[in-house]
Amino acid sequence: MSDGDELTKYLNADLELVCAIDLNPLCLDLHSFGLRGIACKGGDGMYYLNCHGISGSSACDNISHIIQALSGLRELSREILGRCVSRVINVGYETGCSKMSFRDVIPLETIELLCKNNLSLHLTIYGGKDCPPGARRENSAHGP
Repeated sequence: MSDGDELTKYLNADLELVCAIDLNPLCLDLHSFGLRGIACKGGDGMYYLNCHGISGSSACDNISHIIQALSGLRELSREILGRCVSRVINVGYETGCSKMSFRDVIPLETIELLCKNNLSLHLTIYGGKDCPPGARRENSAHGP
């Protein structure tokens, strides 16, 4: 994942959906595939679902697991998924402190799976907790 910086680590991959109709039936269906999460109605009248994959796996393993779960959904859940206005897999990382502290690869095969399933990929990158003051700011301003 990183070139010698032990502080960089993959955290999680979440499936995030937004829809005008109730997402709870879809959420329950996803639970049967080992995904855990919650669906709720927001103050804007839209429904939101956030499910996360298996802890401790790699980003690609979790993305594949989420897509396998989506492929195995019951018909009602597939219909609900088709009506979602936003379908995102959000991958979280925590970076280290050096300029080369964040390196990871999402292989072409995984990108193709995302595209075939009409899913967007978001990366959430959290700065390292143990970095000296100013290191996170400096690293975000300068490339490798």
